[in-house]
Amino acid sequence: MGLGITVGIAADLKKHDPEALEWIESDFKAVNTALVEAGLPPHQEPTDCDVWSASHPYSFTHHLREVAYHLAVGQSVPRDRVLDGQDDALANTYFNAADPILMPRKPSLVSRLLGRKAARPAPVPFLHLCSHGDAEGYYVPVAFDVPVVPKDSKTFQDHANLWPVGSVQSLNAELQVLKDALEIPKGMTAEDEALFNAMEVPAGGTDKPLWQCQPVAAYVCLTHLDGCAHSLKTGAAISYG
Repeated sequence: MGLGITVGIAADLKKHDPEALEWIESDFKAVNTALVEAGLPPHQEPTDCDVWSASHPYSFTHHLREVAYHLAVGQSVPRDRVLDGQDDALANTYFNAADPILMPRKPSLVSRLLGRKAARPAPVPFLHLCSHGDAEGYYVPVAFDVPVVPKDSKTFQDHANLWPVGSVQSLNAELQVLKDALEIPKGMTAEDEALFNAMEVPAGGTDKPLWQCQPVAAYVCLTHLDGCAHSLKTGAAISYG
């Protein structure tokens, strides 16, 4: 078992499992409720488009997220060991800064009476990659900066596995930054033999490009970039499942 990533989930189910399509439509209805609440346009998931899919172990995503954590807190990405997403202290540091953006608090009663606005949290990079669910949820091809969580508690609770919803455009921009940081050469793909060889035997060392030292992170980055490209081309969401 591993993480399945699909672009065109409704089109795929319409063809291969029509009975499950109603369940997916319910997901997108909840997603659109949250988007509209946030002042964003709803997403219209196509039921007729080319379908793209990929999969990898659940743990792989955390390799790339730990690279993002290092960059977000101003640390260099190590070349002498493979990051595997197990640095809880680093993750906590990241989310201590990110949580006020993802779940902003309402101003206190005193602040409201005095007409004071809540202080705006400092920007935190890589929110769409790092705050998304590990195994379920969606990125929709709608442009927005901060991942969306519904204000309505019933929508939140009835579809708790979906939140937050990410933006494909923002995820794509984050991945491009990570691709450059990982020193991934132009033209390399997720199916590149050199990348698979590095995943078998990571080549640590200060004289090696960072993608060779963090090959799983590079693989996940390239795989998700492929998904973003297909989503932006077809108008279909990226679905985890």
